[in-house]
Amino acid sequence: MNYFSASVPPNEVERLEAVQFYVHLPLRHQIFQAVVGLTASVFRTPISIMSIVEDTQVQYPGSVGLPVPERMNRIDCICSAAIYTHDTTILRDLQQHPCPWVSPESQAQTSFEFYAGTPLLTEHDFAIGTLCVLDREDRLFPAADQELLRRLARLAMQLLELHRLRAEQPNAPMPEWLGIEALLTQAQQDLLHLAGAEQQPEREQLVQMLEQRIERIYDRARHYGW
Repeated sequence: MNYFSASVPPNEVERLEAVQFYVHLPLRHQIFQAVVGLTASVFRTPISIMSIVEDTQVQYPGSVGLPVPERMNRIDCICSAAIYTHDTTILRDLQQHPCPWVSPESQAQTSFEFYAGTPLLTEHDFAIGTLCVLDREDRLFPAADQELLRRLARLAMQLLELHRLRAEQPNAPMPEWLGIEALLTQAQQDLLHLAGAEQQPEREQLVQMLEQRIERIYDRARHYGW
């Protein structure tokens, strides 16, 4: 089986053109590390990863719970599977039912049982990467969790856009990265007190408020400059 071609979206040529706007950036940034830390806290998973899927390789702007190199071969990365659809990709019981789009050799070296990933979508609807959570135990991921992960992916994409806009305006004042990082860190701390299943509405509200604040910063930067 050709694992690489199996995970290639129908619009791969256009998608890769969109990816080129981001791959030249210094993607290892503390702001994306804060995003994956927040995501892991929202879902109480040990692992969260943000990825950018290139032609044959995958870059990782941020990860918690799992040390990953700066790049990996695409056929070895489960994150590459989630760009095939604009919906949330959920893979359960992975030890018994491995992902069909990832090389068996790579999966044999992991102990994951659960994966949920949502694509990072550009304004033109191209999936350039993913935001995902993983667990070594199988778990449910209901519709409310899927929507929450999509919100976090939109937030991550807006921060990636801010990063790109800053690189394209080298003479403009720096964005308030420390302020944004403080927002993400505070939200992660607040989630420590919202760990119960019955507190799902509070978690959703917290993420929604954070998403709105980041969106206002993004809109201001996009339309008026820093």
